[in-house]
Amino acid sequence: MESFYYTVFISMVGILLALSSLMQIRKRVAVLSRVAAKVLTVTLCSKCNFKVMSNFAVGDYVFKEAGKCQQCGETMYINQIYQEEPKKKQA
Repeated sequence: MESFYYTVFISMVGILLALSSLMQIRKRVAVLSRVAAKVLTVTLCSKCNFKVMSNFAVGDYVFKEAGKCQQCGETMYINQIYQEEPKKKQA
């Protein structure tokens, strides 16, 4: 009978630890979803160095042809793709 109580106690501790872990994971997922990453694409004209920044679109890659330059009419290429750091709140 004594081993039964030990087994029940250990089982309850295991269940509590599992529930605690699940709650921690849910909190982290909620925090990560609030901090949405902003990914930007920088398009550059190789002739006049005119730069256009826009939001990243699926299919963008570096050196991809991105249309005509608004200033000189030359072909523009994607020069950079980067993630903007979230702004930290100042105290």
